[in-house]
This record gives sequence, structure tokens and C-alpha cells, in this order.
Amino acid sequence: MTFSLKPLATILLSSVVCLSFAQTITLPDLTTTVDQVKQNLPKQLSTDLLLTDINYNHQKQILIYTATVLNPQRISNKNEQDKVVNEICYNPTLRSAINLGLTVSFFYYGINKDLLKNIVITEPSCELNFKQFESQLNKDLKQLKTTLPQPLNSQLTAFNIDYDSEQKIISIDAKANKPSIDVKTIDKEYNTNLICNHPYFSELTKKYISFYLKYYEKDEKKLVKDFAVDIRDCQKPVGEEVTGDDLDKQLTAEAKSIKQNLNTLSSETIQLTDVGYNPKERIIWNKAIIKKPNITAAQINPNMNIAGLCKNQTTRQTINKGITYQYSYYDLNNNLLTSFAVDRETCQSFDQTTNILLQK
Repeated sequence: MTFSLKPLATILLSSVVCLSFAQTITLPDLTTTVDQVKQNLPKQLSTDLLLTDINYNHQKQILIYTATVLNPQRISNKNEQDKVVNEICYNPTLRSAINLGLTVSFFYYGINKDLLKNIVITEPSCELNFKQFESQLNKDLKQLKTTLPQPLNSQLTAFNIDYDSEQKIISIDAKANKPSIDVKTIDKEYNTNLICNHPYFSELTKKYISFYLKYYEKDEKKLVKDFAVDIRDCQKPVGEEVTGDDLDKQLTAEAKSIKQNLNTLSSETIQLTDVGYNPKERIIWNKAIIKKPNITAAQINPNMNIAGLCKNQTTRQTINKGITYQYSYYDLNNNLLTSFAVDRETCQSFDQTTNILLQK
């Protein structure tokens, strides 16, 4: 089963622009995106599942999918229900909104319009889904470690593997298994193929697990080369992996797309005025005017922005690649109220003090 909302631009919506004014949070508005999806319905999701309607209430933060099931036995299958939760919880746009209170409800009807099943997805259900997955992942990797060293492919041998639950990164230490293999010649495309075509590793990338591959000399002591691979690499055609200049091009294009839709992405409280990407400094910058009169810097709480960026799998992977998010907020007279940045160190600090941040 494959279905998804057409994502809004990754830079801004996935990062979730949100401030707190007396405990009021500005939530992302999915109205435009939902309307775009609605225009293309009904849509065949699989051989026996048809998406017939989608509705969104921004004020109540409820997103409702309606689907017709041609084979009623299908939806009674727990694996099929898990697929629905996975599709919703691992959609970057939806997960950002879910983290801030969006409820997603999926209604399944029979051919005679009788209700068969209703699946409700909230942040706790997404967290439970990932914890269950992560628990199994840790068991699998623990078992895998007992079998090391073992071949990664016909040319490489893995001698160590670790998982960082905070960063959601699997690190693999490997070396050449033949004297004729020179790890210095290994490039990003080789690693992308290695992970994205692997029957197990490729499935992990769909859960926004990243991979960090480190290649050593034969003695396993001197590091020769290292590469990072994540879901965006796997979604790119071979030879078009997102790294270096390619990542810069992607972020520049996304910033340009957002710049053309500033009013759509604004709200009653915040008017987005500019967004861009500086490839030299590797900074994504966002500027916005707070439309509330007599606003003061003390009323602007950056912690929700930090939480939105660091908890979202897509933006966290971008930050882990060395990208910094810069936010600047102005009053109605265009006077700067506050400016702050979110980078790798910010997210590492967030991981250590999550409860404190979210309680402020």
C-alpha cells in the first residue's frame, strides 16, 4: 500500500514554524496540500483499496482519510493496519504536524458504504510504533554483532556495527576482503547502491534511519574513508545522490519554492517574509513578522522551533549533514525582535534536555 500527501516544501513546513504567545502555538496549515490531493481523487492505493476522500479541519487539527475496501479481509489484517500507521507516521510533513497535535483518522468503508474500520493516529501512537520498531532493531543488531565479521558484499567485510538511538544512525565499520580492493576508490554512489539495494538496510531507511559507513585499512585501525546514506539518497535515481553540491542545489530549489508561497504558508499570527539558503555558510534562513501588536522578544519562545527541527526525521538528517537553520522574527514596524540558530550542537543539547525544553 502506498499513499502520501504531496509534501509541502521541506525546509519550512517540515521544520514547523511555531512560536508560543501565552501558550498559544501556531500550527502548520495543511489546507492547500489537502485541496491539491482532493482534486485527484478517487485514487487507487492498491489492487483492493481506493482512496475516495480527504478532509482537513485546521482549527481542530484533524485530518480525515476515507477509503473504500474491495476486500474486507484485508483491513482486518494487523500488518495492513501497521502499514497505514507507518505511512502516516513516517511522512515528514504529517509527522511534524502530529508532533504538534494533529490527529489523523483513517476510515475504511465496504463497497456498500458500511464502516469496517477506523484507525486514529496521534503522536503517542507514532511514538509507540517507532519504539516497537526500534526495540526489534536493537535485537536484530545485537544478534548481528555476534556474527561479525561477515561480508557486506563480495568486496567488503563488516567488522563492527552500532546504533545511535538519539541520532537514529547505524554506523558500520568495514574493510576490503581482498588485497586487490582499494577502499580509497569507493565513492558515494557505491555506498548508495550498497544500502539502498540491500534487502534489510533499505527498509530501515524508510523509517528514517541513516547509515554512516566507515572504511578502514586491513588492520582495522586507520580510517580511510567515510560516507553517509539516508532515505533521500535512496529516493534519488542512481548518479543523482544528495550530497555536497547536490544537497546545496536541493536546498536552494526548496527555498525558491517556498519563497513563491510565503502567503500560503503564513498564518493569522505570523507573516513569512523571506526564506533562502546560503550554500557557502550552509545556512537555511527564515524571516517572519509577528502580526501581534506590542509583541516583545520575551514572548517569543524558540523551544518549539528547536523541538520541531530536532524531532523531525528529515530536518534532523539535514542538520546532521552540517546545515544550520536560522530564524529571525520582526515586529509590525520591522524591528528585529529575536534571532536564533538551530544546528547539530543545538539538537544534541535538545536530546539531553528534551523534557525541560518542552515544559517551558
